[in-house]
Amino acid sequence: MEKKGHTGWYQGLTFFSPNINILRDPRWGRGQETYGEDPYLSGRMGSAFVRGLQGSDSGYLKAAACAKHFAVHSGPEAKRHAFDAEADLRDMWETYLPAFRSLVDAGVESVMGAYNMTNGEPCCSHPYLMKEVLREKWGFRGFFVSDCGAIRDIHQYQKKAAGPVAAAAVALKHGCDLNCGQVYEELAQAHERGLITEQEIDRSVTRLLRTWFRLGFFDPTEKVPFSRLGAEVIHSPDHVAPAPVSLEAALGR
Repeated sequence: MEKKGHTGWYQGLTFFSPNINILRDPRWGRGQETYGEDPYLSGRMGSAFVRGLQGSDSGYLKAAACAKHFAVHSGPEAKRHAFDAEADLRDMWETYLPAFRSLVDAGVESVMGAYNMTNGEPCCSHPYLMKEVLREKWGFRGFFVSDCGAIRDIHQYQKKAAGPVAAAAVALKHGCDLNCGQVYEELAQAHERGLITEQEIDRSVTRLLRTWFRLGFFDPTEKVPFSRLGAEVIHSPDHVAPAPVSLEAALGR
């Protein structure tokens, strides 16, 4: 994309996949995106996806995979912006978190928060899930990104912040490094009001730049092996050959 001069939003940084949410509620309507309701299977399939997408034979990432939507996300689709998904700790650790832990162990570069709340806290400003579990217990080093528009939900639908400035501040403070949306345009004002510190902003910027460096964005093109891949590899024999096996796996045979 960069070679063609395309450097706008949604181009070049992340690949928002795989979706490893556990499907329990058919009202969600997005079950086809997931690996179903089995935490173990979701973790194994998702980890293989991450390793294939990001690559493992170079000092660079082929792409930055994104495990989504962290963490308890399977409620009715129509209420996803305000829904509070309640799960006790046993259910959370046995059902909803194992797949995410597997992908962190597999080296996934980013994690996306869900629109909804979990146990009373917005998933994109959740102190327990984002800080205690993801960063401290699991040692995740990549960046955390909101679902698109989810920071707006914190103040508009979930009423957990007084407005967009406060929503941006609480999300960044709890570890949401990147806002898919427009609310982080208010971060400068949040800093002026003393709601966040420069150190907290630097922390998120550092995580994002780490991914940019791992993708080779700041290196000469000839040094980055994956930059030489062109459209000719998309339907190449090496990629077509596994198709029958993939189809069998998808059909559960």
